[in-house]
Formats: sequence, structure tokens, C-alpha cells
Amino acid sequence: MRTIGIPPLKRAAVVIPRGVSTIPIMDHRIAVREYLNVLGLNIQEQAHVFLVLEASTPVLRIAFDKQGRMIKFKALVGDVTTPIPAEVTPLLPALD
Repeated sequence: MRTIGIPPLKRAAVVIPRGVSTIPIMDHRIAVREYLNVLGLNIQEQAHVFLVLEASTPVLRIAFDKQGRMIKFKALVGDVTTPIPAEVTPLLPALD
């Protein structure tokens, strides 16, 4: 996977909200889970909530409704939402 030097957490914080708001996705929960797995991030799943952990500390909280639609996305620490230029934020990693 080509990451172009962008940390996975920062990439997730920018790409996930952009992706679910611009691409028709039937179940955000499934798409977000798979993307976080591709990035190698540690996910703790609770009822209707994903917590992304770094060193056992929650850093992202993503909430879903009963239909699997994302209803809340929150970075819990640091400045992970600084915009990344669009040309380096593909929704899916490049296959090398």
C-alpha cells in the first residue's frame, strides 16, 4: 500500500467523512470497518460505535445508526483533521 508519508490515523480522519458523504455506500459501517482494517488501525467495536485505539487510548470515535449509516465522527486527540491535498487521498489504497 502506498501511503505517501501520511499517517494512517490522519488519512482515516480525512478520507472516511469525505468518502461517506460523496460516494453512495449502502452500509457505512461495513465500509468504514474495512477501510480501518486496510490502514492497519486497531478498532474496538461496541454497539453502533467504533473506537480506534492507539496504545490503548481512543483516538477516533465513529457512531452509526441502526441501518449502518455514519452519524458521528470525532477525533478525540490531536490535530488529525488537517486537510490533505485531494490528489493524495484515494478512498482505496493503490494496488502495487
